[in-house]
Amino acid sequence: MRITRTLSLLLAAVLLWGCYEDTNWDKSCPAFLTGPNCSICVENPNKLPPYCTVCKPQFTLATCDQCFNYNKTLPSCLECKPGFMGEDCKECKPEFTGSSCDQCSDPRMALPTCLTCKPIFYGPECGQCTFPNFTGDYCDVCANTWTGQDCAYCPSNWEPGKNCAECVFPWKGEQCDECPDNWTGEGCNACANKWEGDQCDVCPTHYTGTDCDQCANPNMPLPDCLVCFPNFTGAGCDQCANAWVGEQCDVCPNNWVGDNCDECANAWTGTVCDECPSNWTGDGCDQCANAWTGESCEVCPNNWTGDNCDLCTNGWMGDLCDVCPTNYSGENCGECANAWTGVDCEVCPDDIIQIDCDAYLFTELTAGDYHTCGLKKDGEVLCWGWDAYGQAAPEPGPFTQLSAGWRHNCGLKADGEAVCWGYNNKGQCTPKPGPFAQLAAGREHTCGLKEDGEAVCWGIGGSLTTPKAGPFTQLIAGSWHTCGLKEDSDALCWGSDDDGQSTVKPGPFTQLTAGGSHTCGLKVDGEALCWGYNNAGQCTPETGPFTQLTAGAHITCGLKADGDALCWGTNGSGQSTPKPGPFTQLTAGGWHTCGLKADGEAVCWGLDEDGQSTVSKP
Repeated sequence: MRITRTLSLLLAAVLLWGCYEDTNWDKSCPAFLTGPNCSICVENPNKLPPYCTVCKPQFTLATCDQCFNYNKTLPSCLECKPGFMGEDCKECKPEFTGSSCDQCSDPRMALPTCLTCKPIFYGPECGQCTFPNFTGDYCDVCANTWTGQDCAYCPSNWEPGKNCAECVFPWKGEQCDECPDNWTGEGCNACANKWEGDQCDVCPTHYTGTDCDQCANPNMPLPDCLVCFPNFTGAGCDQCANAWVGEQCDVCPNNWVGDNCDECANAWTGTVCDECPSNWTGDGCDQCANAWTGESCEVCPNNWTGDNCDLCTNGWMGDLCDVCPTNYSGENCGECANAWTGVDCEVCPDDIIQIDCDAYLFTELTAGDYHTCGLKKDGEVLCWGWDAYGQAAPEPGPFTQLSAGWRHNCGLKADGEAVCWGYNNKGQCTPKPGPFAQLAAGREHTCGLKEDGEAVCWGIGGSLTTPKAGPFTQLIAGSWHTCGLKEDSDALCWGSDDDGQSTVKPGPFTQLTAGGSHTCGLKVDGEALCWGYNNAGQCTPETGPFTQLTAGAHITCGLKADGDALCWGTNGSGQSTPKPGPFTQLTAGGWHTCGLKADGEAVCWGLDEDGQSTVSKP
């Protein structure tokens, strides 16, 4: 049975083969086959006849519509895809590359053949870019100065019509970013300086210079070059204007001034500023002539007179009319001094003709309890007031300094030794040997300042005459205490301190003064600082600044910068109500005060029952 079936199949195959081979076989193909020798499956020609149930060897998948070899191409799957070659189509053709041989080996070539140039290339081997705004091996770089995503933008200072390779006029430079000197503006589109013309290369006739930035006429200023500098004049600006001189008309003579040299300098007057008024002098007419003063030299000082302010007035004399003779006095040297009389203060009265009328002029004053003494110009001493103990009867001089105590006085001789007179109950008038540089007299003691700055005292004894160690630059004495000004400008006191008069306040000080039971110091700023007994306000100073201080029994006075006196403390006898100044020195006693004027005159105020405030005449 099995043999019979096999023979039947072989017979059928022979018959079919005969049909394929014999194209002229006139028998019809089965319904599912067609074509020559019935070699094509009607349902799917990619299937294998005669049964048409499986794919031909070169096809795959159930539908037999894909090539078994993916590198071959439909419809036959017998030929290699365009990019492949070789027996099994496993190699890329030379002009192709990539894992699927679907890319051109030369990126400049175009698919599908890789044998023709891409549109952006042309020329032999595609070596040239089709579009001029691209460059590079693969035409993927902007050429020249083209920019933008598609290299389609040419910057404003480059010329697009020339492939963006040349500068737009008038730009220059490698980057076309340099504007020529004769051009300006953000777009290099305006003529610089004074250039004009289409090419900005024409310099107008009244301008010059490589940059057309100078006036052709150097005597004319920019920007217009049409008018003269202020110091030039004339049609061609070739003459000096006003008073200018010099080759460049830039020198203004000394007697001229002003931005345009058209004003008289200093005090010059006249048409050509060559006249100096009579109250002016100097090569530049810039100094006051004779004695004239003031900004306009129109003030003639009080000590001068005359139409030309060249004569001394009143009694003034000297080259500068600043010397007031000893027989004249007063603020303007217009009064007779001391006892002098006559039209020219030249007469000394008969009753004092034997002595010098200048005896009334003092260089220093000192006040005691009820008396006053003055050091005259000749070094002798004149005293007035209470004289019960000889305190107003001075020893002969000459002296260089005086100091008055309670009822005694001491004077410093030229050799530095001390001479004292008056009440000597405690030895206060029996000085110790010098030499001394300064003396200070208290109530019943006296101290001297040695040349080495140490203090030496004599009198009542005890702590008053046992000074503290110096060195000092000044000594002062109160009733029962003494103080010294140290070299560091601080104060140091010794003696009684019952009322705090020896408990010093901090300095620095420039001068000290002592009253009955109080002490004051002059601060560097001119203000007063006091300590001690303050029953009448003598330690509550007025506001300065002051240049000198003096203290009495219960008062203190300060000399103001203008020479006037200002006092504080008790005023029962008018001792704190000063007379008009100006003064150069003040001194205060028990109940009176005195001031020394610049001309040497003594003026006193306060208690006068013993004549202590009435300046004596010899």
